[in-house]
Amino acid sequence: MPDKVDGGQDSFEPEEELPPGFRRVVKPPLIPRSEWKESWPGSTLDWTTPDIPIQLYVELPFWLMISDGTFAVKNGEATHHITVVHDCEEIHRSVRLLKNRFSAVFIARPGEAIPVEIQRLIDGSADGCSVHVHRTTLIIETKLLPSVLEKVRGGGLERLHAYNYLWALAVGHLPFVNALITAYRRAGNDPFVQEVTEATVPIWFARHGDFFLRFSVYPYADHEDRPGSPTHEGTIVPAALATSDEMTEYLAKPAIPGETILLDAWYFFYSGRYGDSVRGLVSALEVLLEAKYSEALSGYPVLIACNLRYLNGTTFFDASGLNNLSMR
Repeated sequence: MPDKVDGGQDSFEPEEELPPGFRRVVKPPLIPRSEWKESWPGSTLDWTTPDIPIQLYVELPFWLMISDGTFAVKNGEATHHITVVHDCEEIHRSVRLLKNRFSAVFIARPGEAIPVEIQRLIDGSADGCSVHVHRTTLIIETKLLPSVLEKVRGGGLERLHAYNYLWALAVGHLPFVNALITAYRRAGNDPFVQEVTEATVPIWFARHGDFFLRFSVYPYADHEDRPGSPTHEGTIVPAALATSDEMTEYLAKPAIPGETILLDAWYFFYSGRYGDSVRGLVSALEVLLEAKYSEALSGYPVLIACNLRYLNGTTFFDASGLNNLSMR
């Protein structure tokens, strides 16, 4: 039902009665500037308290074919100790193993006993329990603000700031993870292992004592089902970014030069591969410009040596080419 707004700083008074089907909505009063509260990312966290030691757990999408062990990994001026562990057991309070892993309550290293409190949680689960066995797990020794563990149990802005902090903490440790992976690749010549990004290791766990906190660094990782939008009837309509007709159309339509490279660059950007993203954007422009330049040159019947060399792929834009174009 359409609304007409009344009240507030930018409101207006209708000159005539509202037409049938309209209803008047009164805006809440504006908060005086003197009562505004400063808010910025992390403003609800207590930055004055000393950091506390924690461990970050992340499962790799592949195995590192080495024995369990702890390594001092350096990146820039900082050094972190990272432990490589195989066959960790991730315990869930649900029979169904969720893709987003929200039901995980504990990650046990081989031979590690489950704490009594955690065992009570598992035994008291109405949905049963299940176990996900990891490939290779990396355990990173690091620190965080103690207020993060408090605010994450809250709501609203406090909870958002706590999870933003955890996201940044995990992403900030990716260079150390990749330094370890690179050392393994160099030492073991394993062709099936590559550096990881937010997209390939989206789910992390922070461990403080026996408490495990699951968080993600990639949007899709929080969804158990296909994302959707709520309707007025209270149902969820699954997201559809393209229709079947559009899919059929694009299957038959040739790609614009550089289009797929541009799509890859967009993916790289959201995967945390910013260098590859920039290179992809530049390459997409180069491919498109080259296609347009070749198209322009092919429209001239005059056979100029420079143009022939360019179209045959034996030279690039050079001074003679510019002179030839200017003479036209």
